[in-house]
Amino acid sequence: MFKGLLNRGKDVALSIGIKKVVNLKIKKYGEVLKLDFNSETKTIDVEVALKGERELLKVFVDKYSIKEEHGKHYLEVNHITSSREWITSVLEKYVNNEKFEIPNEYVKVLKAVI
Repeated sequence: MFKGLLNRGKDVALSIGIKKVVNLKIKKYGEVLKLDFNSETKTIDVEVALKGERELLKVFVDKYSIKEEHGKHYLEVNHITSSREWITSVLEKYVNNEKFEIPNEYVKVLKAVI
């Protein structure tokens, strides 16, 4: 039980940090309202408010991995879907199986989670 609580706390901290990074990258298009990592199941739930859209975009990563290469850490998305079919197609082409560098300020939290 204690380990589960500790992992959840680490997941929350990582979620907050990554949410900030993603919001900086997509601010032209919208804002991530929710980003929840689950290091136990290796899943990520995301809700995005897109500019000009009434409904939230829901994105689900049902498999991810964290990799270290040459002293840098990367998040690799291995399977991703969304609540909109056409966006799922775009995500599959440009996000699926791609690596995204994790900023150094979040690596300590990351190492505690993995």
